[in-house]
Amino acid sequence: MARSPAVTFAPEVRASRRLRDDERAVCATWSRHSAKCKRCFDPVAVWKKDGELCDRGRAYAIDVAKYIYSKGGRPHSVIDKQAFGQRTEIEIPYEYEAVRLLVKAFDKGLQLTSARPVVSQDRTYYIEPRDDGYYEITGGRRERYHDDSRRRRTVHFDSDADYHGSLYYADQQARKSRSWYNDEPIIIMANPRSSRYYR
Repeated sequence: MARSPAVTFAPEVRASRRLRDDERAVCATWSRHSAKCKRCFDPVAVWKKDGELCDRGRAYAIDVAKYIYSKGGRPHSVIDKQAFGQRTEIEIPYEYEAVRLLVKAFDKGLQLTSARPVVSQDRTYYIEPRDDGYYEITGGRRERYHDDSRRRRTVHFDSDADYHGSLYYADQQARKSRSWYNDEPIIIMANPRSSRYYR
């Protein structure tokens, strides 16, 4: 009996690229924060304990999620998917290992939204009735106090230089020296040009 030829599939061709500048900035911000913060150091452990990231870490993780999403544990570009409709894998450098952990936590199901507040639908809960009455506001007379300790003071200057300032007299002399320009008109005498140069 003859065996049929085996069916094989070609290896999957994946488009990948390096980080863009905006993606790199978001990754650097998350990496710096997670290196300092104990709660955000390992997002996968936070997911396993059903915990939450700190407030700042959650904000940074939301920023990362705007640029990077996880598909099969691998980081992909949100921008390329929205703009071109294609899945493009992102090559995350070694110094951004914290971003790899965050992407892995995204893939496992880490929630970045805070828990919804509890809303009670209990109709027997007592609420005081509101006072919807009108209030009349009247303007009263304001009491005025007279203070005798605040008297007028008269300041006497010893010389005019103290009153006018240090450059007053120098400016006044310069103004007088320039005044002869305004008194006499300036007359410029010019001879007519000879016609041999311009024809």
